Amino acid sequence: MRWQPFKINFTGDFTAEEVSSLEGQDVEVRFYGEHDADRWGTWFYVDDISFEVCTTWPEPDQLGTLGTISGRVRVNASLRANVPVWAQSHAGGDPLRTTSLGEEDLLPKGSYRFYNMAPGVYTIYSEIWEEGVLYWDAETVEVAPGTAINVNLDLRS
Repeated sequence: MRWQPFKINFTGDFTAEEVSSLEGQDVEVRFYGEHDADRWGTWFYVDDISFEVCTTWPEPDQLGTLGTISGRVRVNASLRANVPVWAQSHAGGDPLRTTSLGEEDLLPKGSYRFYNMAPGVYTIYSEIWEEGVLYWDAETVEVAPGTAINVNLDLRS
C-alpha cells in the first residue's frame, strides 16, 4: 500500500439532499491545521480513517438514569445558529460544550442539546460578542434521572 492524496470539501452550507446526491462519487477531503513551522506547509499523516455522512440528526437513546437538556438560542430575540452553549456541573469538572444549529442541520434554527447528562445541578450559559458588545444569558437547572429539560436562552447585552 502506498500513500495517496484524497480530497473532500464540505465547508459550504449543504442540505441533506445535496449531500445524498454525492453518493458513489469521489469527493475531496481537506484537513486544516495550525502551521507547524515547516516553511513549505503543515503535514498530516492519516492512517486507517473512515467516516460516513449523516443525512439525519442522530439522537442517542435516553438512558433512564440520565437526563437531557435542550433549547433554542436567541440573540436580541432572533433565533441564531453557531452560538456556543456550555453546561457546567455544580459538582465540578470540565464544562460540556455544544453549538446552536442552523436550519441546514435538520433541526430548528438555534437548537442545541446535551444528551444523557448525569443527575445534578447545571448552569447553562451562552455568550457571543458582536461589534464589541457581549450578549449572554445563563440559567441554572437541576437534571433528574430520565428527564428532558427545556432551557431557552435569550442573549442580551
